[in-house]
Amino acid sequence: MASGQSAVDSKSGVTLYDEGNLWAKSIAHVGVERIVILGLKSKPKSVKVKGEELVWSWETGVEAGGKVEGTASRLTIKNPRLGIIDAWEVIIE
Repeated sequence: MASGQSAVDSKSGVTLYDEGNLWAKSIAHVGVERIVILGLKSKPKSVKVKGEELVWSWETGVEAGGKVEGTASRLTIKNPRLGIIDAWEVIIE
């Protein structure tokens, strides 16, 4: 691969993380402050990362893709204690 180019996953088209990325290393200390998800159909029963329940709030509203207009529902996850460059997933049930 030529200098300055990143590897891309052939199925998803997503750029793969490069362990040697100096910029990513320089921000490795940065954490995710909050995650906001709009347009969910209903209030979750549980929101977890790595099996641990997170602190979150819910505002009822309109679901994405619905035929009703209005303010979207809003799930706000507060301080999920995740690194900005780490691989993670949020499980919403």
